[in-house]
Amino acid sequence: MGFKAATAVDPFDYDLKPYADAAGVIPEPSDAQVREFYAGLGNILEDVLGEERLRDILGDDYQRFEQRDPEAMMKVQAATNNVDDMEKAQERMLDLHAAVCSHQPDRDQLAALPYRVKQAFYGQLQRWLSPEASRPATNG
Repeated sequence: MGFKAATAVDPFDYDLKPYADAAGVIPEPSDAQVREFYAGLGNILEDVLGEERLRDILGDDYQRFEQRDPEAMMKVQAATNNVDDMEKAQERMLDLHAAVCSHQPDRDQLAALPYRVKQAFYGQLQRWLSPEASRPATNG
């Protein structure tokens, strides 16, 4: 038993063909990239809507939204079902995922993916960012 940093986590190989001419290995992200990624995911609604619109939607509940209260978050999501908001959120998702990948693949390559394929990539990437070692150990 022991720990070897070189083999502790698997690399993230990607192949976006036939939708984009992109394949390779995502560079190991820095701590700052991962922090910015998760902070960005948490702030997408604020980025897309802006503080003024959020305050209009939430009124006195704005502080609950800042504290990530689930009811306040759901209230905002319910009020933002228009196409423009959804497109802005998707654009922000592209930026965040490309940045945490050190732009390998880049934003345009990710944008070329069909919706369901893109969502599958996002899910795989987020699972990769939380490696097996973070799960509780067993005597298994």
